[in-house]
Amino acid sequence: MTRRNKIILLLILLALECVLLFWCRNRYMTVLSSGTVYESPASVDFKPDFAERNYLSVYIPVTSAVWVGKNAPEKGKEIYLIPGKNVDGMLFIRRASDVKPSGEYLTVMAKDYLYGRVSFDFPASRVYMTSGQMKKLSVLELTERVQVKEGTDKEDKTRTQIKNRITAIIRIYDGHAVIERLLCNGAPVELAYTTVGTNTHITYSNGQTDKDVVTTEGMDMDSVSKPEISGDRASWLDKLL
Repeated sequence: MTRRNKIILLLILLALECVLLFWCRNRYMTVLSSGTVYESPASVDFKPDFAERNYLSVYIPVTSAVWVGKNAPEKGKEIYLIPGKNVDGMLFIRRASDVKPSGEYLTVMAKDYLYGRVSFDFPASRVYMTSGQMKKLSVLELTERVQVKEGTDKEDKTRTQIKNRITAIIRIYDGHAVIERLLCNGAPVELAYTTVGTNTHITYSNGQTDKDVVTTEGMDMDSVSKPEISGDRASWLDKLL
């Protein structure tokens, strides 16, 4: 291949890559602006170099559904999921099928099939953030686990759970899903601040009239030193936009 042909081929590949990037970004923005809003429990995987990236890796535990197709799905086959909301308002999958539905749906690849249920990877695993938002993240507050008693008696067992409630706001449109933002106890994750004490739990302000509420399991609240809150939380929505 001549030098001229190599240059032409390189330019063609660059043009195709630009078209692909434009298409992906356009699809992302379309889902973000037009998609139906859902909320789901989530967990964050902080990579060692997460501060150098423009996104966080997020795990959404919505990975299986009842299969209603005629035949068992093959691994790697495209299937369709019908989303819904449970009694708590959280995202769940009503059913999965190999027939494209007329209403709202998600498109995924089947991973496994067992006892009438099909498993899959949730089709969104990143939330994009600005460098300013990334710098404000409290890794400890978003990943720390605590021991919680399952009852009130001393003999009751304890279980390990994430200290704070992390959820993801997801938009679904035309078979695709994007994670719009992450919440920590109902407020944007970048507003979460590190607390001292293994069982300290914060209900964050909604940014309008409520105040942050700090509660601690198994401790006298009068003896708890509450961290100071700096900044105007009423403007958090403006900061996101």
